[in-house]
Amino acid sequence: MSGMKADPNAVHKHGQQLTGEITEALQKAHDAATEVKVEEESMGVLCAPWAQLFDEEIAAARQMLQQLPKAVDASGNRVLDSAKEMRERDEYGKGQVEGAVR
Repeated sequence: MSGMKADPNAVHKHGQQLTGEITEALQKAHDAATEVKVEEESMGVLCAPWAQLFDEEIAAARQMLQQLPKAVDASGNRVLDSAKEMRERDEYGKGQVEGAVR
Protein backbone atom coordinates (compact mmCIF):
# COMPACT_ATOMS: atom_id res chain seq x y z
CA MET A 1 0.00 0.00 0.00
CA SER A 2 3.00 2.29 0.03
CA GLY A 3 2.26 3.26 -3.56
CA MET A 4 5.75 2.27 -4.63
CA LYS A 5 5.04 -1.43 -5.12
CA ALA A 6 7.97 -2.13 -2.82
CA ASP A 7 7.86 -4.69 -0.07
CA PRO A 8 8.81 -2.99 3.21
CA ASN A 9 10.19 -6.32 4.48
CA ALA A 10 12.51 -6.60 1.47
CA VAL A 11 13.62 -2.99 1.92
CA HIS A 12 14.27 -3.66 5.61
CA LYS A 13 16.28 -6.80 4.80
CA HIS A 14 18.37 -4.82 2.30
CA GLY A 15 19.05 -2.17 4.94
CA GLN A 16 20.15 -4.86 7.38
CA GLN A 17 22.46 -6.31 4.75
CA LEU A 18 24.04 -2.89 4.12
CA THR A 19 24.52 -2.13 7.81
CA GLY A 20 25.67 -5.65 8.59
CA GLU A 21 27.64 -7.91 6.31
CA ILE A 22 28.54 -5.38 3.61
CA THR A 23 29.79 -2.78 6.08
CA GLU A 24 31.71 -5.48 7.94
CA ALA A 25 33.32 -6.73 4.71
CA LEU A 26 34.33 -3.19 3.74
CA GLN A 27 35.85 -2.65 7.17
CA LYS A 28 37.85 -5.87 6.77
CA ALA A 29 39.03 -4.67 3.35
CA HIS A 30 40.16 -1.39 4.87
CA ASP A 31 41.94 -3.17 7.71
CA ALA A 32 43.75 -5.42 5.22
CA ALA A 33 44.67 -2.44 3.04
CA THR A 34 46.31 -0.67 5.96
CA GLU A 35 48.70 -3.61 6.30
CA VAL A 36 49.98 -3.35 2.72
CA LYS A 37 53.35 -1.65 2.55
CA VAL A 38 55.05 -0.50 -0.62
CA GLU A 39 58.74 -0.56 0.23
CA GLU A 40 62.01 -1.65 -1.32
CA GLU A 41 61.37 -5.22 -0.17
CA SER A 42 58.16 -5.42 -2.15
CA MET A 43 59.11 -3.13 -5.03
CA GLY A 44 62.70 -4.13 -5.61
CA VAL A 45 65.65 -1.78 -5.65
CA LEU A 46 65.09 -0.60 -9.24
CA CYS A 47 61.48 0.32 -8.53
CA ALA A 48 62.15 1.97 -5.17
CA PRO A 49 61.95 5.54 -6.58
CA TRP A 50 58.39 4.77 -7.65
CA ALA A 51 57.48 3.71 -4.12
CA GLN A 52 56.84 7.31 -3.07
CA LEU A 53 54.31 7.77 -5.88
CA PHE A 54 52.66 4.48 -5.03
CA ASP A 55 52.59 5.43 -1.35
CA GLU A 56 50.66 8.60 -2.18
CA GLU A 57 48.20 6.64 -4.31
CA ILE A 58 47.80 3.97 -1.66
CA ALA A 59 47.27 6.61 1.03
CA ALA A 60 44.51 8.21 -1.05
CA ALA A 61 42.90 4.83 -1.70
CA ARG A 62 43.11 3.90 1.98
CA GLN A 63 41.49 7.17 2.98
CA MET A 64 38.64 6.55 0.55
CA LEU A 65 38.30 2.94 1.71
CA GLN A 66 38.29 4.09 5.33
CA GLN A 67 35.26 6.29 4.67
CA LEU A 68 33.36 3.67 2.69
CA PRO A 69 32.13 1.46 5.59
CA LYS A 70 30.70 4.50 7.38
CA ALA A 71 29.01 5.72 4.20
CA VAL A 72 27.48 2.32 3.45
CA ASP A 73 26.36 1.99 7.07
CA ALA A 74 24.71 5.41 6.90
CA SER A 75 23.01 4.43 3.63
CA GLY A 76 21.82 1.21 5.24
CA ASN A 77 20.35 3.14 8.14
CA ARG A 78 18.50 5.41 5.71
CA VAL A 79 17.13 2.31 3.95
CA LEU A 80 15.98 0.93 7.32
CA ASP A 81 14.29 4.26 8.08
CA SER A 82 12.56 4.13 4.70
CA ALA A 83 11.30 0.61 5.39
CA LYS A 84 9.90 1.80 8.73
CA GLU A 85 8.18 4.75 7.06
CA MET A 86 6.73 2.45 4.39
CA ARG A 87 5.32 0.14 7.05
CA GLU A 88 3.83 3.07 8.96
CA ARG A 89 2.28 4.44 5.77
CA ASP A 90 0.86 1.02 4.89
CA GLU A 91 -0.63 0.60 8.36
CA TYR A 92 -2.11 4.10 8.24
CA GLY A 93 -3.58 3.37 4.80
CA LYS A 94 -5.08 0.10 6.01
CA GLY A 95 -6.62 1.92 8.96
CA GLN A 96 -8.12 4.52 6.64
CA VAL A 97 -9.60 1.84 4.38
CA GLU A 98 -10.98 -0.13 7.31
CA GLY A 99 -12.48 3.06 8.78
CA ALA A 100 -14.14 3.93 5.47
CA VAL A 101 -15.59 0.43 5.07
CA ARG A 102 -17.22 0.46 8.50
